[in-house]
Formats: sequence, structure tokens, C-alpha cells
Amino acid sequence: MIDSLAATAADHLRRLCVDLPTRRVGSAGNRAATEYFASVAASHGFTIEQPEFECMDWQSDGASLVAGGGSFEVHAGPYSPGCDVTGSLRVVEAVEQLEGADLSDAIVLLRGAIAREQLMPKNFPFYNPDEHRRIIAALESARPRAIVAATERDPAMAGALYPFPLIEDGDFDLPSAYMTAEEGAQLAALDGQTVSLAIRAQRIPSVGCNTIARRGPSGGQRIVFFAHIDAKSGTPGAIDDAAGVTVLLLLAGLLAGYQGAWRSSWWRSTARTTIRPPASNSI
Repeated sequence: MIDSLAATAADHLRRLCVDLPTRRVGSAGNRAATEYFASVAASHGFTIEQPEFECMDWQSDGASLVAGGGSFEVHAGPYSPGCDVTGSLRVVEAVEQLEGADLSDAIVLLRGAIAREQLMPKNFPFYNPDEHRRIIAALESARPRAIVAATERDPAMAGALYPFPLIEDGDFDLPSAYMTAEEGAQLAALDGQTVSLAIRAQRIPSVGCNTIARRGPSGGQRIVFFAHIDAKSGTPGAIDDAAGVTVLLLLAGLLAGYQGAWRSSWWRSTARTTIRPPASNSI
């Protein structure tokens, strides 16, 4: 039983993390992943619902920055709108430099303390520190033509990416890009000079869906197991959260013969040694 479960888990993980393209919300890969989950769960006797929701997909062909007669390596910030702008470079290392400033003719380079950690999306409801909201509000008030963030190495930040995007937010409408701290130090030496930044990206209205698999009689108490199927763009998302999705698919397989009574002969002979029975008679 355990060897069979391990092999099945490996197959699910391979499908989700290797065979499918990125699972970011709104993408074709995300929709393929939800269809895969629905297909497997349905094959085990589950009833499937897939309510849809409007969302945003995003595509990018990179970014480029020219200043002081030379070019700098720069990356398009995830979910940034595209732009092709020129302005005076302004170097900012503290939020106080933004507050009350009019930077409408500038391209702002954020570095140092203000770019220490990735900013939470402005409408993220679960965790949104006051300092992050303050920075976002100050940027939106100052209205620079674009933002470039020079971020440091931090293995605990954004999956240990280097450089990591300071801003990753589909609700933030100022164009943003990011670069390494080393590139940022060289660019900062050109403070006040003219900079040109092109971000070749676009936001794409899309539709995603949630996949709900149900089994057992309707009404009464329920036990709900859930995991998120999306993954950060450019990553396989193995532990965030293909592993959780795989557990749900394994559970669906274990319950393939379930007929509604936890104390049935199936339960005693098969499931009791594999998973602990819940108190309810339905799932």
C-alpha cells in the first residue's frame, strides 16, 4: 500500500511540477492543472464543480534600461504594466524621501533600507505591514514614471531569488522593474542624469476556476480538505503547493470505494490502517 501510494504521489507531482507549464493564476498551465485535478478526482467517483472567477494573467518579454551611455541588466517586475519612458534618475533609500515629493518627471531607483524586503500586494488581506502600506502609498502619491528596485541577497526572501522583485502586485499600476544590488550601486552613481526604461509586458484579463470535489450524501456535517493549485510564475511550486494537491488526490484514491458508512468492511480492511477515521459519517 505505501509503495503504491508513493509511486502515485510521484506521478502526480511529476504531472503538476514538470509536465505542465507555470501554474500562475489565470494562465493556461493553471487551467490545465485544475482540469487534471478534476479528471483524477472524478475517476475516483467524486462529483466535480468548477466555479469560475475573473483574474489577471501576465506576459513579459523582459526589460531594458539605458543610462550614462551604457545599459544595465534589469528585469520586469511581475504583473507590472509595460512602459517605454525617459526621465531624471532619483535615488531613494528611505520612505521619507518619497513622502510629499513630486516625482512625476522621474524614474526612481529604490535601494538600501526601503528595498530590504518584498512589499506585500496593496490589497493582500492576510499580511500587510504598516511599513509596506506606507511605502506603496508614498510611491502612488509621488507618481514617478517608473520604479527600479535594487534588491540585496537574502535566502529567506522570495524563495531565495536574486535579485528578487520588490513589487509583485497586479493592483499596483506604476511600472516597476528590479536589478541586483551591484547593478543598483552603479546606477545610483548616475543620480540626476537621464534614464530610459522599457518594460515589455502586458496584463491580460483572464478567467480561472476553483475545483471542488464532493463525495457522500448532501447535507449534514462535512469534512473539508483543501490546497491551492496555483504556483509562483517561473517556479515548479512543489511545496507551494503541489505537495498539498497531491495529498488530496491520494486521499481521493483511498476513498474511491467509500459508500457512506465509515464502519463498512471497506473501511476496516483498507482505510483504517492508512488514515484515521473522522467523527462524521460524510465527507
